[in-house]
Amino acid sequence: AHIFNRLHQRSGAAILREAARMWLQETLDAAQAGRRGDEPGMLLGAAGVGLVLLAAATPVEPAWDRVYLLS
Repeated sequence: AHIFNRLHQRSGAAILREAARMWLQETLDAAQAGRRGDEPGMLLGAAGVGLVLLAAATPVEPAWDRVYLLS
């Protein structure tokens, strides 16, 4: 979700925006079903889910994604 969101922010391509939205919805569905976010990690855990959701919901550029070479 986050990679597609960042690519959309750079390019403005509608298909990337739709891919980001689809994966954000999947992330929310998985978290509600208890399939994600039960671990504290940044890659697949609650910290990562929270950061991705914040990055998608705010206009603030996420500096944390530099560890993944996305900034």
